[in-house]
Amino acid sequence: MMTTKGNILIIRLSSMGDIVLTTPLIRILHHMGYRVEFLIKPAFSEILAGNPYIHKLHYYSPSFCKFIHSPEKPKYDHIIDLQNNLRSRKLTLTLGVPTTRLNKVNLRKWLLTAFKINLLPSIHIVDRYIAAGRKLGAKNDGKGLDFFLDARDIPGDAITGTTPFVAMAIGAAHETKSIPVELGAQILQQLPYPVILIGALKDWERAHEMAERSAHPNVKNLCGKLSIRGSAGIISKAKAVIAPDTGMMHIAAALRKPLTVIWGNTVPAFGMGPYYPEDTPHFNIEVSGLSCRPCSKLGHHQCPKGTFQCMRGHNPKSVAEKILTLVETK
Repeated sequence: MMTTKGNILIIRLSSMGDIVLTTPLIRILHHMGYRVEFLIKPAFSEILAGNPYIHKLHYYSPSFCKFIHSPEKPKYDHIIDLQNNLRSRKLTLTLGVPTTRLNKVNLRKWLLTAFKINLLPSIHIVDRYIAAGRKLGAKNDGKGLDFFLDARDIPGDAITGTTPFVAMAIGAAHETKSIPVELGAQILQQLPYPVILIGALKDWERAHEMAERSAHPNVKNLCGKLSIRGSAGIISKAKAVIAPDTGMMHIAAALRKPLTVIWGNTVPAFGMGPYYPEDTPHFNIEVSGLSCRPCSKLGHHQCPKGTFQCMRGHNPKSVAEKILTLVETK
């Protein structure tokens, strides 16, 4: 029987992109000989499904919270708390084992959003996650993000007759990070390739209007029709991907896909941009010269100024040119 260095629990309850960004740490600890367990909200379980480096996936729920108060509670040698909020702190205190917590540098993020003073560390959040495992000996292996798919995750009917195609993720959890209809339609008008639109059910109407306005002859609107893994399956087969600052952006990077990121109210300086293990071609496109940007570390339901210039100010022709460069790069 194989011996391990110890049992490790990683806590990152949400959200989609943040969980994808934990995967290098999971892999590194596994290869070092640790038995890795992970605590996640059930809604995001698809992201880590099939990950061979996780020994056990726990789901945050009232029953789990009750379980860790019981005599049969799990035994861990160390906890890495990447969520670092009230819920995760209560859990770690109950388990009573050595814990390393991620410094979320929220004060520095606030200084950037409120006063445009950038004191954030100039390293990616992935590297900060890995640094949280430094006490255990974790070092970056340079292999990038992980997202494990199998044949069942690829909706073959959806991509029949569309190859090569561009995948376009249009939505996000916050409206000020989503691609607006007029911008999306103008980008579509300039793409000579088939395009598959992906997103949540709430994005379907926006996607439908985007396709209608563009008059593009070959656009498929699959918003709300696919699971997270189904959308990832579409991305895996795309020639290039367009996305805002959202979880699908990180999944595209995990799948090593050429990517154009259309940034809205957030900025790459937060340390959450596309993370690749090597020089996979990608572009970060931002509207420069806006004194209001970034206005939030996450996003808003609507633009605080009412202009949404951080998205509406993008040049659709320039965005399309970047995408075509990626599609046509061998």
